[in-house]
Amino acid sequence: MKKLTITLIVLNITFLTNFSFAQNYDWTLSHQANSSYINSKGNQLFIADSNFFYLLGEFQDTSDLDPSLGTSNFIAADQEDIFLQKYQSNGTLIWTRVFDGIGRENGSGFHITDDGSIYIGGSFFGIFNADPIGGSLIFTFTPTPPYDNITSGQCPFIICLDTAGTIQWGFPFGSGDSFGGVRALDTDSQGNLYSVLTVHYRNGGSINFDKDPTTGIDAITHKGQTGIIQKFTSTGDYVWGCDIS
Repeated sequence: MKKLTITLIVLNITFLTNFSFAQNYDWTLSHQANSSYINSKGNQLFIADSNFFYLLGEFQDTSDLDPSLGTSNFIAADQEDIFLQKYQSNGTLIWTRVFDGIGRENGSGFHITDDGSIYIGGSFFGIFNADPIGGSLIFTFTPTPPYDNITSGQCPFIICLDTAGTIQWGFPFGSGDSFGGVRALDTDSQGNLYSVLTVHYRNGGSINFDKDPTTGIDAITHKGQTGIIQKFTSTGDYVWGCDIS
């Protein structure tokens, strides 16, 4: 029987509670931070099938991301790092992947395809390690001053991993006069990827819809906040983008 899993965020602890469709209680798992002031939180939950589910979230300082009796401490490189976990339907942890950096990272867009491809979108400031295993894919972003790295210096990104949590491709997009993040991701029946962004432009700044900031494909100049929809192929090639303000 396929399980229905509910995620609850309470203060600084991430709780996973599992019920069957008959609403029979099965189990509860939780992450524990090593300080009452530091949090571990789950942002997105995706049930891949009746056998597996994935949890995307963030943590600060030192957090034990193993919800079992075991211990698996991870130390955030700076303010807040992203974690991704794969579980069996009985709550057994299979693996954890951490995306760290110098600054603050946020994972808010999340989608998994039928073939197991994992898409994550969000935002980062400063230096972001998008490769959770080899550290070979590094993004950098420096917004135009004045700024602070919490409210006005976030660069959108998208990454793709395989079912084992190994990076396949990824890229940031933006400019020093704009900031924002990926809010939602989805795919169509042909495997094309769609992204929804919220972007704020300062001083009439601009942002490129495509992944290459040097080409300026469909770059727009705007002032204020707007929404953007993008389409990419399954390999991350840009197809089109539109401003929905």
